[in-house]
Amino acid sequence: MKVILKIVFLFFCGSIIAQTNLSLRVNAGGPQLTHNGDVFLADQYSVSGSGWTTTNGQSLDALYVTERWGDQTLSYEIPVDNGTYDVILHFAELWYHGGEIGSRVFDVSMENQLVLDNYDINADIGPLTAVEKAFVVSVTDGFLSIYFSSLPADGGANNPKVSAIEVLGTNNTDTQSPTTPTLSSATNTDTTVDLSWSGATDNIAVTGYKIYKDGALEATLGNVSTYQVTGLTASTAYNFTATALDAAGNESVTSNIVSVTTDSSGGSSGGSTVWSESSGNISYSAGNVGIGTSTIPSAYKLAVNGKIITEELKVQLQSAWPDYVFAKNYDLPSLEEIQKHIDEKGHLPNMPSAKEVEENGIEVGEMNRLLLEKIEELTIYIIAMKKEIIELKNKR
Repeated sequence: MKVILKIVFLFFCGSIIAQTNLSLRVNAGGPQLTHNGDVFLADQYSVSGSGWTTTNGQSLDALYVTERWGDQTLSYEIPVDNGTYDVILHFAELWYHGGEIGSRVFDVSMENQLVLDNYDINADIGPLTAVEKAFVVSVTDGFLSIYFSSLPADGGANNPKVSAIEVLGTNNTDTQSPTTPTLSSATNTDTTVDLSWSGATDNIAVTGYKIYKDGALEATLGNVSTYQVTGLTASTAYNFTATALDAAGNESVTSNIVSVTTDSSGGSSGGSTVWSESSGNISYSAGNVGIGTSTIPSAYKLAVNGKIITEELKVQLQSAWPDYVFAKNYDLPSLEEIQKHIDEKGHLPNMPSAKEVEENGIEVGEMNRLLLEKIEELTIYIIAMKKEIIELKNKR
């Protein structure tokens, strides 16, 4: 079957388009567009899956409001010359935009080699946020095969997806280094220091980081944003720096220096190293905060293990308020489509299931937005039904 597919591709494409100096970019599920100065072709070379466009991506660049998704599997067969390529996959979670971790989990393989295992976009970066994953892939059969799977046997959940694909020949000499990351320290003990960083970007993609302790290499990491330095000596001062890396091996300028003195033996870090006070207000900008817990889920600033009491709570959403439902171009699903979704999924479209709520809870602001969206859709249905009733009465 794989050979047949490749013959079909050659028939339609005319010739193998890829070269070792190739710069091929595809907008998965969408039309041709320009993103950051690069032209992304309209979706092509897919073997399976369907295109989809969100109405909730107002905060995203146009590249990320479309996607190609598959019913548990999705694949691309891209004709290229044999050789080594930098492959960049673009993602943004559009459907589970309430941040439901575990709702979409999938693997990605390239040339039959697993490159992403049990990948969860919400767990990695959160909803409605763009993220890139870069890989170096060798092709020996004239086609770059990219396979996405959310099959239960692979540990997946729901449907795999991708927003865009870039294939760059390694003869496209990349000499541009990533920008410098901003390094900070959240907490420390007598033997450990927790470091985090942000801000590094690259003309292709950041693929990793190096951490230095007192000028010597401490660790070489993948594309992560935190690291715990262990095995330190109590009551000792250390200087930490970081650099960002790309697939071509370019290394950024060294970051700012973070100076940390470990606690005395058996002690714990003091708040004065990370908290600041001004005009009676205290603030903390070095990381995230946990009260009654040391586990803070990804993409959250505050985690509380216990009850919170307050006189008033204000939630200010960054996403659009559901007045978009009344826009003329709003894609209002038919009642038949809603019935089909309920029969298949057991809950309304664009709403979390009971299982998802049980596992992940709800976000108050996002849930209120979703509920209003359903109320406004229901209002439109009622108005339409009233018009039908009046027309029927007039026919009598």
